Amino acid sequence: NENLKKAMELFDEIVRMSDFSDVKRLSEIVTQTKSRLQVALSSSGHTVAAMRSLSSVSKYANIYDRVHGISYYRFICEIEKTLKENPQEVISKIKALAAKIFVQDRLTISFTSDEKIYNDSVALLDEYTKKLPKTGVKGKKADIILSKKKEGFLDASQIQYVARSGNFISNGYEYTGLLKLLKVILGYDYLWINVRVKGGAYGCMNAFSRSGETYFVSYRDPNLEKTNEVYNGIPEYIRKYNKEGSDVVEVDKDKGNIVEIEERHTVLVRPPVSNVDNLMIVIAAKEPDPDFGLVDKILVTAEFKGINPIICVNKTNLAILHYSRQTL
Repeated sequence: NENLKKAMELFDEIVRMSDFSDVKRLSEIVTQTKSRLQVALSSSGHTVAAMRSLSSVSKYANIYDRVHGISYYRFICEIEKTLKENPQEVISKIKALAAKIFVQDRLTISFTSDEKIYNDSVALLDEYTKKLPKTGVKGKKADIILSKKKEGFLDASQIQYVARSGNFISNGYEYTGLLKLLKVILGYDYLWINVRVKGGAYGCMNAFSRSGETYFVSYRDPNLEKTNEVYNGIPEYIRKYNKEGSDVVEVDKDKGNIVEIEERHTVLVRPPVSNVDNLMIVIAAKEPDPDFGLVDKILVTAEFKGINPIICVNKTNLAILHYSRQTL
């Protein structure tokens, strides 16, 4: 009870007695928040791109962007600017917001203990919560207006992330468990081959949510126009998808469950893939020097698994130049 009393005293001090008029401290908090946001946004570019794109078609993503994403970052920048030009405006808004939030009608307390401690603590909790106003000023319900937009943002990371999004439920489709399979199939087959292998992007990803939101993201992609064409080809790919040779043989379309699995004829642990027919081993002739020991291990694995190995040697021009100089 003594520790709880100290905790409630601290709670009371924070909620009712915080000094919002300290401009210097407010500026420090805003600057720190802005710096952390810059790092977070730069280090999770695919999520930022996906959620920003989805914010045009999804209320959930729109709110997420406002409290975590680019919209939130812009909001913090605006506060930073206003604190320098008119700090009293920021202070008055914070006070008004605190008066709305910190009231009894909006308070939720999570308390975990055995029954005796809880019963002994109810009176103390009640004592401190009654110090708060009974109710606050009721605000207006947020009116979230969605509008499609095409936009881009510059970032110091110099890594390009591009997202395309939409909502399949609003277009007459429904969510089923099959979409989990589709995500994997697209990620390891169609998108992987066409966007990463053929298109030259460093990576690509996709997702389908239960509420209908879906997105496709590529990064460090040198062929964005081609990638967009690949996305447009997904419906046709799905229509023509041949299950022969894949893990899935029969699917319950009503429930989206796998009901039968075909035996795999080859399996690799790293990377975790199956039904591999050919394995291409790419090595450099120079810079860096080829690791023949590693090549031998891969060849042995391929032979053991019954996979046809193909060795591709690049940078041969550097090796020729190197050995020519040694000869001279």
